[in-house]
Amino acid sequence: CTHFYKIPEGVFSVSREANNLGIIGTKISDAVVDIKGWSLVSCNAGSYAGGLHRELQLVFRRDFHPLGDEEFLSVQFASDGVIEVTGHEHKDIFTKLTGWLQKQFQATVISSFESFGSKCKRLEWKVQDPLVSSAALTAFF
Repeated sequence: CTHFYKIPEGVFSVSREANNLGIIGTKISDAVVDIKGWSLVSCNAGSYAGGLHRELQLVFRRDFHPLGDEEFLSVQFASDGVIEVTGHEHKDIFTKLTGWLQKQFQATVISSFESFGSKCKRLEWKVQDPLVSSAALTAFF
């Protein structure tokens, strides 16, 4: 890790219905990959203390990847029973993905909002094996 940034109080909104950490993560990713040659390599998110504290780790690389200019969509499967989809609407992806999540995981929408110019949709689901869930999501795309 070469840089660590601490965000001032009041930037994040956190509740079961609305959490803008995913939106902020996609906005940061979009901004970095707008710099010629930079790509997002890895993203890891987590929470601890019963969800009181959340963290997001983004790893970027300067590799001039051909998809580096594309906007990001983030899907997080949380162990607290929430699926969060954040990013920009493109080719009706939020509607298509929400319908698939509702069918695949019997998920129900608990909130939908916009922040920092990006969309966020949060769904409640019965938590399943994260590897199986991630593989199913990959197959969707």
